[in-house]
Amino acid sequence: MQGKAFSLLETYVDFLLDAVCVVDDEGLFVHISAGGERVFGYRPEEMVGKPMIGFVHPDDRERTLQAADEVVHGAEKIGFENRYVRKDGGIAYLSWSARWSESERLRVAVARDVGERRLGSLRQAAVYAISEAAHGEGDPDALFAKVVGILNDLMPTVRICIALYEEDSGEIRFPVAPDAGGDAHDAEVLAHCRAVAAAGKPVLAGLGDGGLECLGIPLKSGNRTIGMLMAGSAGFRPHETELLEFVSVQVAATIERRQLLQRLRHLALHDALTRLANRELFHDRIRRALHRNRRGKGALALLFIDLDKFKEINDRFGHAGGDTLLQHVSRRILRGVRESDTVARFGGDEFVVLLEDIESGQWVRGVADNILQALDQPFELAGETVRISASIGLALSPEHGEDEKQLLRRADEAMYAAKSAGGNRLHL
Repeated sequence: MQGKAFSLLETYVDFLLDAVCVVDDEGLFVHISAGGERVFGYRPEEMVGKPMIGFVHPDDRERTLQAADEVVHGAEKIGFENRYVRKDGGIAYLSWSARWSESERLRVAVARDVGERRLGSLRQAAVYAISEAAHGEGDPDALFAKVVGILNDLMPTVRICIALYEEDSGEIRFPVAPDAGGDAHDAEVLAHCRAVAAAGKPVLAGLGDGGLECLGIPLKSGNRTIGMLMAGSAGFRPHETELLEFVSVQVAATIERRQLLQRLRHLALHDALTRLANRELFHDRIRRALHRNRRGKGALALLFIDLDKFKEINDRFGHAGGDTLLQHVSRRILRGVRESDTVARFGGDEFVVLLEDIESGQWVRGVADNILQALDQPFELAGETVRISASIGLALSPEHGEDEKQLLRRADEAMYAAKSAGGNRLHL
């Protein structure tokens, strides 16, 4: 009767979603219930007679052996978690309850698949970590590197990169170099990015001849694609794909937020018409330059530029024509200075140039003369050819002042002296 009851119990055990496992004192599986195939992916007969530890994820083996030893010495384990490698290469996240039978010299354990719970934890961890990174990093590229690191930690078998996409130009930029399959696959990843941008939905494609797969998920802002989350793996498990799609929404929201902040910051610090620095940004730049100057790190110069006879252009072509001319003027001034220099529009037809780390006063005069010559060339405006000129006042630091107000005043006075002398000239 007892044997019949045990046989009946064993039949019911096979209906459990959990896996009931029996391991002998040598660490070999001697019995696995039918639920083992659902949990491990192997049929029970493929595991019986083989070492239990061989199926455990390599990173979890040491602590699993320690837990097993504690069970053998009388400890009862409930809720011990580790990872097993499934037959298909996926990771099974398991929670174990185990005890030791001294009379039978067997370790009996029940394994429950907690992958769904793990997925929820991963989602929560990803959202928190990405949100924290978004608020903590100043440099956007540093933020993206941190996000990629977070995702790679959460999914160690998947290699991830983020691409940014400019819809207008079609340009694709990788803040962090692709690592889905190595440098040899960079061109394939780029082509895959373009396929994702064109489709506007996730695209899965092969990567090279090594059996790798590349999953591209668009990062959306409304109906626009602003980037792609690209992931490479030997094969994607359903929970990995689901997690990547979930995280892509968080990453897209983070990118959208950062881009909005960048646009607002740019608008706050730049002239809307010419996109040059405005007064606020210029004052910040000159304060920093003067601070470096006082520490003996180079001299600087200010060029105060005012267009001659600009009112005549406004009267003839209207304010729209005047605005177009100011845009042309700003581009010519920018071409005459270095990328490290600051060109600002103070309003109307007044421009100020901050030249840092100047070589000499004579070099500065050469820069100013080049700007005068550039502005003296004809402009095309509303289908007509027009000519203007400029008056430029020059002030050097420390010769003409060591603070911002003094330098601006001296440069402004020099500009008016140039204008009073007939314009189209530089005055020191």
